[in-house]
Amino acid sequence: MPHEPTRCDTAVGSAVGCVRRSDRGHAILSEIRVRQLGFARSWVPPCRHLPDVPRDHECRVRRQAAKSPRTRDAVLPNFLIIGAQKSGTTSLFRYLETHPQVFGPHRKELDFFVEENGEWARGVSWYERQFDGAGDAIAIGEASPSYTKFPSYAGVPARIKSVLPDVRLIYIMRDPIERMRSNYLHGLAEGVEHRPIGEALLHDSRYIDGTRYAMQLHRYGEHFDRSQFLLLTTEALNARPAETMARVLDFLGVDSSLRLHDLGVRHNAGSLKRRAPRAGWRALGSFLITHPRAARAVPRRVSWLQERALTTRAVRPDELMLTEDLRARLTDLIRYDVERLVPWMDAGFDGWGLLE
Repeated sequence: MPHEPTRCDTAVGSAVGCVRRSDRGHAILSEIRVRQLGFARSWVPPCRHLPDVPRDHECRVRRQAAKSPRTRDAVLPNFLIIGAQKSGTTSLFRYLETHPQVFGPHRKELDFFVEENGEWARGVSWYERQFDGAGDAIAIGEASPSYTKFPSYAGVPARIKSVLPDVRLIYIMRDPIERMRSNYLHGLAEGVEHRPIGEALLHDSRYIDGTRYAMQLHRYGEHFDRSQFLLLTTEALNARPAETMARVLDFLGVDSSLRLHDLGVRHNAGSLKRRAPRAGWRALGSFLITHPRAARAVPRRVSWLQERALTTRAVRPDELMLTEDLRARLTDLIRYDVERLVPWMDAGFDGWGLLE
């Protein structure tokens, strides 16, 4: 009997578990229920370790990407927003969606090229279907910040190259220190972070690695020509949205004279996520995620509790405060990468004031 599709999402801050079914009717972890309850999950085994997914499945997908003929109506993206997380990717994507010559799927982050938590195992045909409504759009793309989370997610540039060799890559970067702080706030709000900010930023390499922009670009530079990149900063997008978006539209080959709607509106801003789940609510969520039968017994209507004072608390300003010593230590950790980023950037790039 053929296995049904299986998917795992192990991204920090995600509330998606691993959905699988067996012919014996084993328990199913419902990602819909988990999302409705507002719980976050700390870890779920990757699907490649589950018996439902053959270990050679990725090899078959790679062969499919390389050899399978495309149907006449098949559509694949010609641009990707590859990151960085908490740097304005949502705003950039939403601005682009208002242009009549640009198409993006309803689900902004497809994560297709991430083996660990994405949809890679579903195959290229699944990816094509996400763009079925593109019509006669000139620029077709998606935005997945997970594409620049090496080494947590390795091999992404090579997978992109195997499917989209001529794709245009947009990478928007933010002041590294502020990006890390925003990422920390995101973790608090999702219930996956509870350590003091100094301990988290200094000792959890994921915060630093996601901010090493030159390191991320180096991996892409091994597979793509420099002409395929457009590098932006969050600060430029916020300060000069019309000018910055005109550059993006020119890069994508669409009419840059058309006016985009809602320029300057910040989507998915971290400043709007200033509440974190209380310890008891977070523990309940973890229990339900690891015990799917118990999760199915929880009424859906309790989801309204997730925004109430009973289950969440306000994030205190001191929880996000960076002392001078902490800022200096973080700057020392990131400065070399910022120096390596300079050759990639336009003349006049000041390195966010972190260069010596």
